[in-house]
Amino acid sequence: MAVTERKPVLIEALTYRVGHHSMSDDSTKYRPINEIELWRSARDSVARFRKWIERNGWWNCKAESELRNNVRQELLPLDDPTSNHLNILTQDPKFQSFLQLFQKGTTKIKTCLCNLIDSAASSSHSQDLIFLLGNSQKLLQEIIILLDDNNNNNNSEASMAAIKAISSLSTVEPNREKLVRAGAIDGIIRESGAAREEAIGEGVLSQLLLLLQSQCSARTKTKARMLLKLLRSKWVSENVPKQV
Repeated sequence: MAVTERKPVLIEALTYRVGHHSMSDDSTKYRPINEIELWRSARDSVARFRKWIERNGWWNCKAESELRNNVRQELLPLDDPTSNHLNILTQDPKFQSFLQLFQKGTTKIKTCLCNLIDSAASSSHSQDLIFLLGNSQKLLQEIIILLDDNNNNNNSEASMAAIKAISSLSTVEPNREKLVRAGAIDGIIRESGAAREEAIGEGVLSQLLLLLQSQCSARTKTKARMLLKLLRSKWVSENVPKQV
């Protein structure tokens, strides 16, 4: 392409893996954090390429702003609450691709997908999709894993996005029992106080209370009560002044 079409080509070689090697891996145990940050910032190939094209006058902030606005205009129909574009995911091949992307994607990609779930829940046309997503045990497990700071490199944005996704999935009643069984509320309670406050603000606590009034199994209701008690004890322990 560079020769035949005379277009610029960015060739990026993976010389250093910034992320962990797997969801269960913590690479900070065998390499210093400052080394990771150096490669994430100063040696980032995309950032260096951008500086190079800016120095040559081929790109600037104005051009980027125009591009962002154009892309935003193109995507506006997808953000319309009355739109049913996302229902394409109810088709099995598309849903499997979505699930695979969630399982193998980076933390940033998973955060975006959680935000997508949150957006879908705001549309009355997407209830079938929300039910389908909540019916996937694999997807629920991936969202719960994203809740844990140890699995998302202490990315609070990822945790908050996971909480929003859980809240959105719980708007469909059959999903609530599945979320409790999958350990969603346990994961929220284990999170920081700020994350729990976010969960309460997003309505997760309200959905848990509704679960107690629903036709779910006695076992799930018992677990929901235990979680509510644990949530209350956590809140009390974090808000009662400590004796000096």
